[in-house]
Formats: sequence, structure tokens, C-alpha cells
Amino acid sequence: MPLFPVPAPEFLKRLPGYYRRWELAELLLPDRYYYLEAAGRHADGEELFTVYAQSGAAARAEGPLQ
Repeated sequence: MPLFPVPAPEFLKRLPGYYRRWELAELLLPDRYYYLEAAGRHADGEELFTVYAQSGAAARAEGPLQ
């Protein structure tokens, strides 16, 4: 599976906190770019992720994803 380049830092903003896999469905919105990064494990062994998201202003300026 090919890896896609990471977008420029000014394009994505990090959401505060660390998220479990099952919490991601509550965060993600349609028609936005996201970058997820492994951030280790919680004390209970669950994987944690950091989430970088396209800002709302950038999403409105560019329109929906193709």
C-alpha cells in the first residue's frame, strides 16, 4: 500500500488530546483531510492516536473533496 505525503503543517492543525481507535468515528467529518499518527498506548493497553485535521476555514475555501 503506497504512503501518501504528509500535508504541509500550515494545512493541518493538531486536535488537542490523544484518541482511542473507537473515538475516531466521533471526530471525523466528511469532506476534510485528516492525518492520524500513532501516539503509544494507554495504561490499559489500548492504542492511542494524535489527530491532525484540515481547518474549517480551509475546508470552506477549497470546497468538497473530489
